[in-house]
Amino acid sequence: MLIERSSHLALQILLVVVFVGFRMLAAADTTELEQLLSTAVLDALNAAHLSVKEAAHYMRIDPEQLRRQLKNEPKQYLSLLKLLSLPFGFWLNFSPSLIAIVYRKRMQDMAEVFVEMRGER
Repeated sequence: MLIERSSHLALQILLVVVFVGFRMLAAADTTELEQLLSTAVLDALNAAHLSVKEAAHYMRIDPEQLRRQLKNEPKQYLSLLKLLSLPFGFWLNFSPSLIAIVYRKRMQDMAEVFVEMRGER
């Protein structure tokens, strides 16, 4: 019973952390994040030996649409749900990049808070 409660609490904490992390990313400079994300996707596709055309096929979208999304054209956004359709080889290469992007953003936020705190003294 105690283990079940601990697991439930750990899951709740994890969900809160993930939610807060995504909220912070949403508030970030979206242009920079979109560029980093597009570069990470392209690098992962190359490492997994997938062309944009092949990736679009897995994602069930038009290859030209994916190209526009990767170029960060206005009103063109990468869909995480569509990316989930890509083979495991893509995710082996993409996951570390995604973690690095989130880590970088978190470090930038922490540095900004530190600078603000130092300025208040």
